[in-house]
Order: sequence, then C-alpha cells, then structure tokens
Amino acid sequence: MTESYKIAIAGTGYVGLSNAVLLSQKHEVTAVDVVESKVRLINEKKSPIADREIEEYLADKKLNLVATVDAKSAYKNADFVIISTPTNYDDERHFFDTSSVEAVIELVIECNPNAVIVIKSTIPVGYTKSVIEKYKYTKILFSPEFLREGKALYDNLYPSRIIVGVDMANEELKKSAETFATALADCAIKENIDTLFMDYTEAEAVKLFANTYLAMRVSFFNELDTYAEMKNLNTKSIIDGVCLDPRIGNHYNNPSFGYGGYCLPKDTKQLKANFSDVPNDIISAVVTSNKTRKEFITSQIMNKNPKAVGIYRLTMKSNSDNFRQSSIQSVMELLKNNGIELIIYEPTLKVDLFEGFGVENDFEKFVTKSDVIVANRYSSVLDCVKEKVYTRDLFFRDLFEGKSMETLIIGKPKIEKLDNRARLCSKISENGKPSYTLWFDVDTKYADYLTESADAFVVALLPYAMNNSLNISAEAKMSKQLCFQLNEIFIPVLTKNSKLFNKISISAKELTQENYCCKNASATGFSRGVDSFDTICSLSENRTEKLSHLTFFNVGSHRSTANYTPEQSAELYENRLEIAKKSAKIFDMPLIDINSNLGEHLTLPYVKVHHYCSFSAVLCMQKFFKNYYYASGYPISSFSI
Repeated sequence: MTESYKIAIAGTGYVGLSNAVLLSQKHEVTAVDVVESKVRLINEKKSPIADREIEEYLADKKLNLVATVDAKSAYKNADFVIISTPTNYDDERHFFDTSSVEAVIELVIECNPNAVIVIKSTIPVGYTKSVIEKYKYTKILFSPEFLREGKALYDNLYPSRIIVGVDMANEELKKSAETFATALADCAIKENIDTLFMDYTEAEAVKLFANTYLAMRVSFFNELDTYAEMKNLNTKSIIDGVCLDPRIGNHYNNPSFGYGGYCLPKDTKQLKANFSDVPNDIISAVVTSNKTRKEFITSQIMNKNPKAVGIYRLTMKSNSDNFRQSSIQSVMELLKNNGIELIIYEPTLKVDLFEGFGVENDFEKFVTKSDVIVANRYSSVLDCVKEKVYTRDLFFRDLFEGKSMETLIIGKPKIEKLDNRARLCSKISENGKPSYTLWFDVDTKYADYLTESADAFVVALLPYAMNNSLNISAEAKMSKQLCFQLNEIFIPVLTKNSKLFNKISISAKELTQENYCCKNASATGFSRGVDSFDTICSLSENRTEKLSHLTFFNVGSHRSTANYTPEQSAELYENRLEIAKKSAKIFDMPLIDINSNLGEHLTLPYVKVHHYCSFSAVLCMQKFFKNYYYASGYPISSFSI
C-alpha cells in the first residue's frame, strides 16, 4: 500500500479544492482559506464552487479532508504544502502579482522548515528559481495544472499528464518530486498517466505555452468567424470543412467573444512579457487578437442600435458560477464607453449592482428591458426571445443542462485465462457512475488471437455513448484507421440521419497502424438465420477465396432473452450454440464461439444495435481474420458499420 502523507493546501479555488478532494482519498489533507464561509461549506461536505465531481465526491466519498482558516496549524506538521492561491497579471505595471504565493512560503518556512512546498499557482517563467534564491529554501517544487472550469476534479481524476518542475541536480528533492507525482497518480482513476520531471523553468514554460496555444486556437476560430460574419458567409460550414482534417480536429473550434477564464488572459500576457527580448510575432498577436475580437463583437452589437443591452450570464459556460476574467466583461466595458445601458442576468449574483452595472435576475423583466440580449454561450431559455439574441455560439455545446459532454473511459484491455476460455476484458468508467468490466471470451485455443486494442470496446459502446452524449476516450492503443473513420465519416453521417444519436468524439492514448490480419482465416457470422445460410452458400459458390471459419456471437441478454431468467437464457444460449455447431459440421468448417457480457449494458433495443455488437465481436479477434463477411438482409444503404 502507498504511504499516506499529511498534505496542506493553501487556497480552495478550482485548483486547490480539486487537489484537496483528489488527494484526501488516500492522504490526510487540510485545506486552508481566508474565507470562513468557504471553510464551513467544505467541512459540511458541500462545495463552495460549481463542479459536479467535486460536489459528488464531497457528498458521497470517504475523504480524509478538513478545512480551516488557521494556516499555521495546517502547515505545522505537513509533509507537503501545496500553494494554489490566486495570482493575477497587472496590465498597467506588466507583472504577475505573486504576493499570495510568497506569503504562504514565508509562513511555511517559519512554522515547518521541513515541509516540501509545491507551487500550483500560475507564475511567471523563472519565478520558482527566484523564490528559492530569495528565501534560501530549496525544498520547493512547481507542478502546473491543466484544468477546465467546472471540470477541475474530473481533469485531475483523468489527467492529460503530470508535470513536476524540480532541481534535477538535487537527488533528495527529485525523490520528493517522484513521491508527489505518485500520490497524484495513485489517487486518479486514469491509469498509465504520462509523467514528466523537468527543471523548474521548463515546467513553468510548459504551462504558459500550453495555455497560449489554446488561446491561439480560440483566436484563430474567432477570427475565422469574424471573417465569415463580415463577408456574410456561413461560419459553421467553413469550420466543419476545416476541422474534418484529422490534423486539425474539432476541439476548441466554437466561436466566442474571446478567450477568458482563470488562466488564458494572464498566461498569454505573461508569455508576451517574457518574449520582450525575444523575436516574436505570434505570441504578441494572440494577445492583440483577443482585444480585436472583443472590439469587433462590440461593433456588431452597436450596429443593431440598441438603447439597452441585456447581458445573459457573465460566466464562460453553462453550469458554472465562475466569471473571473470572462470575455463578455470586456465587451460590457466597451459598450459602456459607447453610452449603452447594460442589464445583467446572472443568477449566481445576489446583488443589485455588479461593477457599476445593474443586475436583473427576474428573467421576464430582463428580456423586456433589453433591446438586444448578448450571450457568449446560448441557452434554451432564450428560445422565447431568439430574435433579440446576439451570440456566436454556433455549436451549442453547452446548450442542455446535464447534457454537457462527459467522457466514457475505456481502460487498457487485458487477457485473462479461465478454465477452458480466454477472456479479453476492459474496465469501463463513466463519470458519476460505478465502473464495470466489459469482456469478450473465446475457446482457449484462440487465446493468442485476442487483440489487446480498444477497437472492439469502442465499437461495442458506440451506440450507448452516442445515445447519451458521451465522448469516448481509450486508455489503450486503437486502430488509426478505425478512429478516423468513426470520427470523420461514420459519426457525422449517423447523427445527421438518426434522432437516437448525438455527435461525439473518439480519442485514444495511442493510434496504431498495426496490421493484425492473419493470412488464412476468412470467416462469416452464423446466426442460424436465413441471411447467414444464404451468405455461407453464396460465398462457398462464388468466391475464389473459400470461407475457412464460421463465428457465433452471443451477447448475453438481448432481444430474444430479455424476458427469460439468467438460467433460461443460459439454456437458450447452449441450445443455439449446439445448432450452430451441427450446422458448421454440415459446411465442414470450424465454429468460433465468441461470448460477451455486452448485452447487460445495452440501453437501446438489440435490433437497433446488433450490427455494432457483431462488429465488436469480430474486432476482439481481428488478429485472426484476413477477411470477414457480414451476413445481412438489410440493403447496403441501411447498413450501420
């Protein structure tokens, strides 16, 4: 068992609270904040910020977590002190205000000089080395965070990477860095997390460059939208066409009023400042582009000649209570400077005034008073006044509450040996729901042909994911060809033609071009039906390459067994399998019996998803098949896969 540590965390914003909840699953964590109301809520197992996972974990999980305003007592016996206090970029003086970070460092040195300090606040490049020199205190690490607003704990449970900046020449501190990284990884759900150790300054640069790249991407699509809007073109069509290129993809492509939030505005400005003595064009342009976009949005609103403009939500996205540095606030300032009256609708505000602007949270009064309603992200509540609304939210990804895109995680597949069967299984995790194991099994003589890729599981779960608006992320290798075809061809076509399915994205830890195919095996599925008999006969007669095998696939509980007890279902399966074996003898071909518990997890009628079920069974043994012929009486235009 991993050793448990005492960890103090300064600050309970998104970074601090998400880390506190994450680490308190296995460690003794004390969260420190100066705001007593936040401390009280945390101790009552309630979240002071809007974040679904944080709320659920505080309410339902057994956590070793307390909150306090007494910083000294929290730091006194801590093995690690994590600093996640807010830092802000001062536009006028062109520097990061890091005073809150230094206040914590000074207090830790005073009351516990043995503690390892981990800075997670956003800081300038070169800052960690400067404070080590300033305080002559070497036990300091820097570990950047890459969190989304409202998804902070989720992003720590399934982190894209763990990075720790450390003095690479200090062997003792390197051990502390490894210990800290291990603690983060052990408390996460995701397995095999990419973990990088590097010098402090490089780690700081990673944070600023990563966020600036995201800001650059946001700016690019915003400028695309500006171009289209001025030229009276369909922005969405252009973006759809551009983003079908797999090198570009469809992430961060939804136009907005500009980038904002906790990190992007200050990180881009700080990086620009760091480039003051370095030749650059792009970094400066990213900052300038954001300003230009907000000015353009303002001019578009002004062109509608409103007397009063309603601001629908200050937040960056739905289901959020955070509007720190949100882009719409800059637009508000520009409108104010042009003499426009502004009315704010923001349910998270319980005041009549915000920064000098009137707040009206009676929705009916709000829409009546507003000549134009400005919404960075559209909501269905605006449908009744759609003619008044100005938004550049073209993809409506935050439209439906509770329909925000969560992720279905497919764990790395493993092969287990049973008595006379071999089983390919994977742990399936879905946010907010208990994980389960999905499996396919075959006779042990075919064990070497089970394929440890995510392909079979992705296809098996595709109908469920699309029906429930869940992106799919595989913690394993996946066929590059399959990933491309599903994302860029199949999913767009299916969502266009079926009301059952929503557009999702599929990603994998590794995309591979491996060719699994066996040289000899040529097979078709056998279901005992007319289609499969006809397929076998026609292939036997008309193909130069003869069939070598038949497959029989059982998913467990499906259309024919739904009304039966498990015992009756098992008996029915054995009867069907016996018929399949006898038929295979007639055709003089071996029968491959592929079994699965997929049926237990189907949410749509089997008749609507049986193509997916069959295809997933084939993919679990794709090492074996050179050719596989799918038997179906459906016309090709109706064929799903």
